[in-house]
Amino acid sequence: MKKTWGTRVRKLSTDETGTVTVELCIWLPFLVGLLGMVFDLSLLMINNADMWNVASDTTRQLAIGALSVNDATTYVNDTSFRGQDYSVTITTAGNMITTEVSIPWDHISVTNWFMDSTAKMTVSVSQRIEPTT
Repeated sequence: MKKTWGTRVRKLSTDETGTVTVELCIWLPFLVGLLGMVFDLSLLMINNADMWNVASDTTRQLAIGALSVNDATTYVNDTSFRGQDYSVTITTAGNMITTEVSIPWDHISVTNWFMDSTAKMTVSVSQRIEPTT
């Protein structure tokens, strides 16, 4: 028996095979983008916590006189998470010492989808210089 054009269209309109594939193709770019964003934000938070720890420890070592200003950059990069190459600025004003640690965003991010590549993350820690006896 020969199928008519109308019969074929009706059968095609009720056939549900392949609908999961179409839905997956529609949603997959959004899911991959979300996964990339979560991954980048996780790296941002891990590096931010590391920067706070390293800056705080460096400032403390400088404040008690256990570390010289010239050795501070090496100390920061040696004690940082995954050996990141942080930019370090140390300033002293009176009896206060401030350590500023920064890194460009594109050194942290894997995708660079969500942040300008010229942006950088900076942490600054200040502490009183302790008197030496």
